[in-house]
Amino acid sequence: MSYEIKKILIPHATGPRNPGDQAILLSEIELLRNIFPSVRPVVHSSDPNLYTDSSFASSLKHTIYSWVVFDNPKAGVRFLRFFEFLVRLFFYQLSFSLPKKSYLADLLDDYAQADLIVFPGGGYLRSKSGVKQTLNLMMQLLMIYTARLLCKKVIVMPISFGPFYYKWQERISAIALSYLNLVILREGYSYHKLESYRLSNIRRGFDSALLGSKRLLTKRENLVLGLTLRNWLPKQRQSFFEEEVVRALATFCKVRGMHVQPIVQVSTTLIEEDDERVVRRVMGKLEKLGVNLLPVHFVKDVDDAIDTYGRLELLLGMRMHSNIIAATQGIPFVAISYEYKTEGIGEDLGMQDYVISCEAVTVDALYNLLQKAYEARAMLSESLNKRVAEIQIAERNRWEKVFSNI
Repeated sequence: MSYEIKKILIPHATGPRNPGDQAILLSEIELLRNIFPSVRPVVHSSDPNLYTDSSFASSLKHTIYSWVVFDNPKAGVRFLRFFEFLVRLFFYQLSFSLPKKSYLADLLDDYAQADLIVFPGGGYLRSKSGVKQTLNLMMQLLMIYTARLLCKKVIVMPISFGPFYYKWQERISAIALSYLNLVILREGYSYHKLESYRLSNIRRGFDSALLGSKRLLTKRENLVLGLTLRNWLPKQRQSFFEEEVVRALATFCKVRGMHVQPIVQVSTTLIEEDDERVVRRVMGKLEKLGVNLLPVHFVKDVDDAIDTYGRLELLLGMRMHSNIIAATQGIPFVAISYEYKTEGIGEDLGMQDYVISCEAVTVDALYNLLQKAYEARAMLSESLNKRVAEIQIAERNRWEKVFSNI
């Protein structure tokens, strides 16, 4: 190791509302602990106040983004905070730190004092249409720029790159990443996209949630099909998608005698991120068709997610990390993809034949996939256990080598 790592900053962690993102974060922190046992990272989170247990961090604060934009809803306050951020960043470029202390100054000091900045894995470098989406991307890139400006060593744990609504957004995101020391891509689609920009600092990896340990659960729920869904498509197309899912599930459950366990993995005030609405709609229609439904389960945290998915016989998962966490427990799944990251991770797990795009879902297509997965469930479980074990060994060896060369 070229110099001693005494302080690590994780500047862009999510809050505990999304157990999938938490599975990534906690696996990466555990990895860092194993390599740097004497270092507890400083963590900046989008929802620091929602954590009931912050023992994984030496300190837990807002991200620059969440403090500037979301901490206070008043437009005037947001403007002043963003202005302060730009001013302080400007003076840092001149190697001059403003003397007046503030919460933002403390956040920036965490960047400046870190020996290593580690951006967590996930799918945050992307965009859809709309001004808000562009502003969101700009704030993500500003945090990356801040890290590179204030710290000598910056790495990005396994992420997805895109998709982007505009080509220029893709280009500037690639440029921003090109200045970092190391960027790991968690699936082949993202890697090849960035490879086309001739970045020399990119490597191929796997989603960090796959590093989660397998538990030997004493109770398994036979004939239970787990179900995760999300609002993603335009309203009319979403309605059609849900109708097709309902009809496919009704037929499958009748033929196989399965119960459906509806699962809400993410529930927030944001319509596009609230799984409960779509799950409730689908439940109502399934109930009318006589499908045996278990009470909806709200995933509380990563441990609860492992317990919930690990007890199923089969999962129909639209939330990508519901499929990933199920895979770590050897549970076969049929994945409904909404972006190419799901197809890529399906390939990594040898499950590419059990992934279907939400745009391609029809009654027959989904029913046939469920039947195929059910009939092959024992073989798929064995294959998943083997593949996840291989990934875990490869990833831990990779990161040992990466950090030993810092």
